[in-house]
Amino acid sequence: ACAKTPVEIAAGVLVICDRINAKCPAAHLLVMGVFPRGHDPNDGYRPKISALNALVAKKLAGRPATTFLDIGARFLTPDGGIAPEIMPDALHPSDRGYAIWGQALQETGLLP
Repeated sequence: ACAKTPVEIAAGVLVICDRINAKCPAAHLLVMGVFPRGHDPNDGYRPKISALNALVAKKLAGRPATTFLDIGARFLTPDGGIAPEIMPDALHPSDRGYAIWGQALQETGLLP
């Protein structure tokens, strides 16, 4: 069966985090929030993504050596859309989108 709801997907993310922690207990996990999709702010995936990110953030809060980073808002225009120069297909980042992502990763202070 394939996970389809935010609750099911969040549970899967937590299982993956637990497995990584078991295999690499000294690792610091950086878990990324799911990026928004759809050029239109009313895209049907937006509420599901928001719910998923909220669930994962709540479940990971206070967990040692774990950082949850949701940078979805950085990809949005003031009206909530996604500019084609950031995500041409409204799903995958362009070079500019990857630069935004890279900057956010650097700002965490977790990179060497």
